[in-house]
Amino acid sequence: MKNKQSIIVCFLTVINGFYPLLCLISYLFGYSVYTAFSHIYSLWLAVIFLYANHFIRKSEEEQVLKFERICAAFLPLITAVNFTVYVFKYESLSIALIMGVCLVFAAVIAEKILNSTKAKMFSVVTSGFLCFVSIIFSLLIVFSSCFSEKTLESHILSPNRTYYADVINVDQGALGGNTVVYVHRSRGVNLFLVSFLKNPQEIYVGEWGESETMQIEWKNENTLIIDGKEYVITI
Repeated sequence: MKNKQSIIVCFLTVINGFYPLLCLISYLFGYSVYTAFSHIYSLWLAVIFLYANHFIRKSEEEQVLKFERICAAFLPLITAVNFTVYVFKYESLSIALIMGVCLVFAAVIAEKILNSTKAKMFSVVTSGFLCFVSIIFSLLIVFSSCFSEKTLESHILSPNRTYYADVINVDQGALGGNTVVYVHRSRGVNLFLVSFLKNPQEIYVGEWGESETMQIEWKNENTLIIDGKEYVITI
């Protein structure tokens, strides 16, 4: 039973840290990671947490391995990081609620396994702080989205279809707005469950409504011309 409990706690720690670590490594190389099964993954993770919580609470083992205690101490923190990444990545209230449930289970598991007050406080304070920051920024994102509207005005493929340029009008009501041109790579790297997409290049920001008179065209595969000025694509 003890070995199984250790495996479960270590597995939860690893699986919660995997996606944030993957996002960090991808970001360093200029990519973003997306999955088409984000809701399914979060539900699967919640089920795993539910089973782990049920198993550990029923376990009567008094001896706990040192490595298991370390994993348990960091489990709420790593789960909070995973929660934060998902909130910023997908901006989905349902995913945030599911990941919040996972965080509660992580705290319960840590409380069950840890016998040190300092370790328990470390888990509670660090995970609580991250969740607080994530919730505040999530509310700001939702709040700002209510006062701004993005409209795709043009979608222009490069000659060989390697890139495409999006002309977007951002209407912020009384606050004004602007016209932004982003260049994206047409293709990313697909690995069944996840996709790696190159981060877009913002090459132009102008006044709101400029898209109505903007002259935009591709000079060649790596150069975009906007109102007579050339912009080199570097992504």
